Amino acid sequence: MVETSTLTAGRLSTPARERALQSVVAAFAVDPLLRWVWPDEDRYAGCAGRFFGLLLDLRLMGGEVWVAGGGAAVAVPADAGPYWYLGVLATDPAYQRRGLASAVLAPVLAAADRTGTPAYLETASATNVSYYARHGFIPAREVDLADGPRCWLMRRDAQVRCG
Repeated sequence: MVETSTLTAGRLSTPARERALQSVVAAFAVDPLLRWVWPDEDRYAGCAGRFFGLLLDLRLMGGEVWVAGGGAAVAVPADAGPYWYLGVLATDPAYQRRGLASAVLAPVLAAADRTGTPAYLETASATNVSYYARHGFIPAREVDLADGPRCWLMRRDAQVRCG
C-alpha cells in the first residue's frame, strides 16, 4: 500500500479487476485518440473492454497495476528498462477530481525515482498535459496525427531525494 494524503493506493487484485476495467473503459470513452481509432459508440464498447482487459491482465500478472477508491482509479505502468512507461492512468468519471489519480500515480513515480529512471507517457488531451505537468512531466514531443488528434509524448526525469 502507498498512501498519498488520506488516499491509499494498492496493487490490483484479481477480484477487483472487473471494477478497474470498468473505470478505465469509462475514463477513456472521451479520449481523443481512442475515439479517433474507434469513433463509433458500438465499436468503442466492443473493442475498448477487450483491449484494456488484455492490458490489465498482462500487467496484473507482474503486480504492477495500482488502484485506489476500490478500483475507481487505475495506473498501469511498465518498467521498460531504461525508463518507466505509464500506459494507462484513468479515473472513473464519477470519481474524478478527488485525488484518486494522484494516489495511483504516486507509487509509479516513486519507483521511477528509486531506480533513477525517467518516466514517459502519451496523451491526446490538452487537459491531461496540464495535469501531468503538476506531477513533473514536460512535453518532449508533439505529434499531429493525419486527420486525427494532437498527441503529446511527455517525460518526467527521476527526482533525486536527499536525506
